[in-house]
Amino acid sequence: MQREVVVGSEEQHTVGVAYSRWSNALTVSVDGRSVQRDVERFWISKVRRVSVRVGQTEIHEVTVEKIRPTLWAKFKDPIFRISVDGSEIYLG
Repeated sequence: MQREVVVGSEEQHTVGVAYSRWSNALTVSVDGRSVQRDVERFWISKVRRVSVRVGQTEIHEVTVEKIRPTLWAKFKDPIFRISVDGSEIYLG
């Protein structure tokens, strides 16, 4: 499962989010380069949050939240909430 959003107005970057439900790995990439990878071994928390800073001159704080379904979590896709500078831009 992969999602991409474009961040910035003058200095644009593509932030990609990839998730594998079989390995439970969440990878965040900026402009095609992986910047953060998070693997959760045990499913204790329902929400997993990863934050990255994007940009050189126009700096943005991008927060990715993965919300785990409560029933049949291994077989259902999670919900992603992507926020830029505190404003939610994607939910799906």
